[in-house]
This record gives sequence, structure tokens and C-alpha cells, in this order.
Amino acid sequence: MIYLDNNATTFLTPAVRDCIGSLIAAPLGNPSSPHRLGGEARTLIEKARDQVAAALGARSECVLFVGSGSEANAMAVAAAQTHRDRDEIIISAVEHSSVGANAALLCRRGFTVREVPVEASGRIDLDRLAAVVSECTALVSVQSVNNETGVIQPVEEVAAISHRAGALYHCDAAQALGKIPIAVEGRHAPDLLSVTAHKINGPTGCGALYARDPALLQPLVGGGDQEQGLRGGTENLIGVVGFGAAAAERMRYMIAVSDLLTTCRDTFEQAVRAAEPQVAVNGDRRHRVGNTSNLRFPDIDGTMLIAALDDRELYCSQSSACTTARPTPSHVLTAMGLSEAEAYASLRFSFGALNTVEEAERAAQCVINAYRDLLDRLHRFGAA
Repeated sequence: MIYLDNNATTFLTPAVRDCIGSLIAAPLGNPSSPHRLGGEARTLIEKARDQVAAALGARSECVLFVGSGSEANAMAVAAAQTHRDRDEIIISAVEHSSVGANAALLCRRGFTVREVPVEASGRIDLDRLAAVVSECTALVSVQSVNNETGVIQPVEEVAAISHRAGALYHCDAAQALGKIPIAVEGRHAPDLLSVTAHKINGPTGCGALYARDPALLQPLVGGGDQEQGLRGGTENLIGVVGFGAAAAERMRYMIAVSDLLTTCRDTFEQAVRAAEPQVAVNGDRRHRVGNTSNLRFPDIDGTMLIAALDDRELYCSQSSACTTARPTPSHVLTAMGLSEAEAYASLRFSFGALNTVEEAERAAQCVINAYRDLLDRLHRFGAA
């Protein structure tokens, strides 16, 4: 098996698995209970909060644990309501579906949602952004790294444009954490930033939201005083501690992991394109994270190639795991100017910390063989 769908989710590292395993075997109290077992659980959560905060360069009291990256995005977008004299939300055309969907929900409360286009590279058009941000804008939401192409957005410039107009800036950094440095301190830093554990070899079911000022947030789940009264319900202790362990491990080895991801991606991409020069790379090749390769394979339907690779036990995807089931082309790729046929012919290969260069080499040959077999069958079918 070769797993190249790490932008969808990653596997637990041995260290994180051991950490979680030790918790499962331990007597765990409710972190809100006043007795010793509750106090021990609370201590574990606060240690994890410190670890995630350190990965973000943030103060621990500004980090809120939630159930997923999508929930973090939902809370961040809802913060637009704190600007009671403003009624506009601006997002980029390539945001994760959880940002677009939650922005659309606020339309029912009188907000207007404006979508800023991206260039063919996948990077946001800063001139268009500057032209639409105004005194009516409550919140701007532009991701740090795109989940389909790996393209890195100019977040400092986006923050500066947002703040000049007095708007909040939210950054979905789920695909950035552990791959590129994240800075939440400074003049042009995000006011709100979303991350999640399972993109950095932590467990699913645990995300985090950074808020420069937690007073910006409104609870989506009431019922208790957990997480500064912003998320009622007993904390996911195992998920939170696993997130902390994964964040600490990734920060410890971030340079080595980044180098490995880039080497794997480049080895794979160069081999595929050397054998099949007509295969194109979607997105900016200079401003992208080292683990993601979004390739366009002319003359085929990507779903057929995914099925052929699945039979060979190579696992990849076409778009976000949150939108794969929809019978529509990738909104990210069409926003970049690709036709529907080109978007359908594109596949995403994303490497993780547990991949090897040898796997990248084998994966490239597997893709080449599957693509050629598929083209051959299509040509024979057409000839017949």
C-alpha cells in the first residue's frame, strides 16, 4: 500500500499512538470534576493547549479546542456578528467548503457574502480584494494553504488589507500547520486561525481555533463552562492530548519533515512528468507547500484513474474529502480557470511524514503504468 491522501487525513505516528494508548488504559476523570482524577485530566488538557499554542506562536489562553477544523471555521466565520455595524463577509473563491457554507448561513441574518477571485496560479487577486474590502466588511476569510493544490496565499498582505478597513481576518491554516511557519503575533497577523489534529498525524475529531481576543467568539454549543464558556460539553480528552502530542512532535522535527515532504513530492512529480510530459501541474509551483502535487492527466476521467490506482493499492483523491461525493468538478480548479473536463482529469497526491522517497518512486511508476493502461483501453475502445 502507498498512501498519498495525507491532505485528507494522516495516520498516527508511533509516538502519538503510544500517547493515546496510555490514556485509553488509564482511569480518566472528567476535566471539570473537582477531585484528583478530574484535576489530572485538566492538567493534561492544559499541557496540550500549551503544545498547540507553541506550534502557533500564540498565548495559550487564546487557543480553544473544538471538534474539528470545520467547527473551528464555523466559529470563526460567526465572529463576523461581533461587528454589529457591518454586514459583509468576504472570502476567496477557493476556500474550504466549511467556510463558504457557514458564510452562506449568515446571509439569513442579513449578511452579504462576496467572493474574491483567484489568479490562474490559485493565489488570491490582491488588487480585487483591496477593491472590495470596505467599512461594511466585518470579516475576511482567506486560507493559508489550499487543500487541493497546496498553493500558499499571501496571508500578511491579506491581513494588512483587512485591518486597514477595520475588518477581522480569519485564516484557515489546517493545511499549513506543520508544513510552513505560522505566526499569530504581529501587526499583520490573523485575528482568528483554524487548525486540526488529523492533518499532522494526530487523531481525528479534534481541532483548535486561535482567537486574538476570545471575546470575539460566540458559542456554537452551549451548556457548560468548558473552553472559557465557548464550547459546552465534556472535552475530548484523548483527542486533545493526541493533538498536543502531534503538535509537539511535528514542531520538534518540522525542518526534517518539510525536507522529506518536498523531496518526495518533487521525486514523484518529476518522474511522472518525465515519462508523460503532457501531464500538467495545477497551481503555483513556487508558492506551494512541499507535500502536495495536483496533476492534470489529459484525455482521461480522473475517477477512472483513481479506481485504477486503488486496484494497485495506491490511494489518492481528486479534491477535498469533504466534497468528493459531490458529482461536480472541483470548485478550486474551476476558480483557477480550468474547464470542467480539465478539473475532472486532475488528481491530488499529498505526501505525509510517514511516506518515504522510495514510496514516491514506486508511486510515480504506478501512476505512469495506470495512466498508460487507461489511455490504451480508451483508444482501443474508440477504435472499435
